Amino acid sequence: MSTPPNLAPEQVSAFPQNETITGVVERLTFYSAESGYTVARLTRPRSTELTTIVGSFANIQPGQTLQLTGFWRDHPQFGPQFQVVNYKETKPATLTGIEKYLGSGLIKGVGPVTARRIVAHFGLETLDIIENQIERLIEVQGIAKKRITLIKNAWETQKAIKEVMVFLQGHGVSTTYAVKIYKQYKDEAIATVTHNPYQLAADIYGIGFLTADKIARNLGVAPNSEFRYCAGLVHALSEAAEDGHCYLPQPELIALLFCQMVDSDIISRAELLQQAIATLQISIQQIQASGEVAPPGCCVLRYQARGKKQAYWYYKLHATKPIFSTTQPNKLSKYKHLGKAGSPAHINAVLSVARRTQIDYLTECIDSLRQNWVDLYDSLKEKK
Repeated sequence: MSTPPNLAPEQVSAFPQNETITGVVERLTFYSAESGYTVARLTRPRSTELTTIVGSFANIQPGQTLQLTGFWRDHPQFGPQFQVVNYKETKPATLTGIEKYLGSGLIKGVGPVTARRIVAHFGLETLDIIENQIERLIEVQGIAKKRITLIKNAWETQKAIKEVMVFLQGHGVSTTYAVKIYKQYKDEAIATVTHNPYQLAADIYGIGFLTADKIARNLGVAPNSEFRYCAGLVHALSEAAEDGHCYLPQPELIALLFCQMVDSDIISRAELLQQAIATLQISIQQIQASGEVAPPGCCVLRYQARGKKQAYWYYKLHATKPIFSTTQPNKLSKYKHLGKAGSPAHINAVLSVARRTQIDYLTECIDSLRQNWVDLYDSLKEKK
């Protein structure tokens, strides 16, 4: 497969950026009924070649017009593909598109021949007629009342799928999970998720307590919800069982539950603080490994020495207290003579002071972040 039009190199980089494309599903290359994982070929406007799209879909068929959000990636075997993050269906805008959509097999009771007749009769109003005045299909030759009922039921099913997907994606549920949720609950998906989103952790493989908790927050479920605490208890016991425990003493279970019930925002910020501290500590280690580091409080000073004919400038490493050895036993000095500008001793001293300055600054940042972490911990204790 050749590269889609306008596919810049950065679009298949390790740091992809989401974009939105629109097209008509030409054919399905692969579809998993269990997970919804799909590989399909898409016809895009002003493109002479088909685009490969990959992602999780509830139920798509050739002829559907989709608006897809995702990113480009370069498959080592199959070349450029568009990885779908989320999607929504849009109405076909042309007679050919409507005919292909209806005749794709998506609507039971309507094949290619029947679709051609319906579109020939109603034109661009076809989908609006099916949506709002489906009984008018009796006007089309070859369509009886029994088939109209079949078409109506199939149309309502497709509407339900779209409504569920729009609802779930609108509340931060990824397409992958949205497909699993729909396949589990069908028409009851919205009602189930709204009533008790934590039920997802019990019913759907791959959705644990933390994911269900995130979905619940997006839906506005209160942090002190009874559903949340019950699901948290089950999660805590499940984790303990995985560690080999047969039971947990009540105080230990309550402590573990409390840790899970903590505001996720606090947990997230604490993790970011720890990551920042670790990053700065690594930076200090790298500086220390790059060369000698001057003692704390040192700086390089220059001084003038006068000869018989002219004055000369020399340099010394200055400390705030006597730390440098001298020629006299048991006597320390605040100064270490470095010689003239550009001498190895002078250059090494300047670099060592620079390293000390960097380390001191990074250490101050780490101390500040540690204090921030203490503040966060104090706020956590107040919640407890």
